[in-house]
Amino acid sequence: DTGRKAVAIFPDEKDATAVVSELQSFGVRGLFLPPRDMFLGKVDARGHEFDYLRLSVLSQVAGGDWDIVATTAEALCQTAIPHGILTSPSVELSPGKTVRPISRARCTSLTRRPR
Repeated sequence: DTGRKAVAIFPDEKDATAVVSELQSFGVRGLFLPPRDMFLGKVDARGHEFDYLRLSVLSQVAGGDWDIVATTAEALCQTAIPHGILTSPSVELSPGKTVRPISRARCTSLTRRPR
């Protein structure tokens, strides 16, 4: 174990998920980063499971809890949620709790990239 992390690019999702599964059986903290679903027109019904999976993987990557990320070139070329927003503190909601919305200025500061 070198302690180094790796990103492996596969030609398709099937190969990437198979390698992650195999590595996980050896105790390697492997993640599969799926591509986002692309819709060119209005869609009335769609699932969000890949969106949630993608966010979960990106959160784990931001937290450093991984050894290897297996993905496709398509997934790597797609935009992701900005690091500042992804790693900002979350708020647990419960009935009757009031939460102030984030200001536009704060949101903008979280999404700016350093120059």
